[in-house]
Amino acid sequence: PIHEVVRQQVVEWEQAFGARGRPIRTEVQVGSETPVPRGAVNQVLACLLENSLQHGSGTTSIRTRGLDGALCVEVTDEGPGVPPDLAGRVFDRWVSGSGRTGVGLAMARSTAESVNGRLELVTAAPARFALFLPTGPAPGAPSRREDDLGEHPPAVGPEPEGRPEPDADDVGGDVVGDR
Repeated sequence: PIHEVVRQQVVEWEQAFGARGRPIRTEVQVGSETPVPRGAVNQVLACLLENSLQHGSGTTSIRTRGLDGALCVEVTDEGPGVPPDLAGRVFDRWVSGSGRTGVGLAMARSTAESVNGRLELVTAAPARFALFLPTGPAPGAPSRREDDLGEHPPAVGPEPEGRPEPDADDVGGDVVGDR
């Protein structure tokens, strides 16, 4: 369930945040019992929390909420956010505002898509990222096995404007964050 994944991430990151005097707050709403692909969601949340720790400030919040046919997991903090010149490219490989590798968010997005989810930058300042995960098959959709993701997973959450299609080499790997 999503509440267990969120709790696990908080336990893993609270010492690093605490060392910088930064709390992590959670708000798990409707859908806390919703089952999620643990490994993929852990990787995405770890990337978002690492980015918040490195680039954000103040309290970092993880919030879950149910949407029509989807579960939304948001990560935000009280920092300055994503610079305007990077906001439209933050998920592009090799794009970084801090001289780091710029692969963490690209990999996190690919990981989300590998489980039929979507990762979006909802607001740039303060930075608010949202992971949208389907909670069940769309009406009239054929049933799918967990290992049969297909070439074009269904989209959930709001459709971003001008988002480029991922390159074939943007999928896979174990990289989390900009390590």
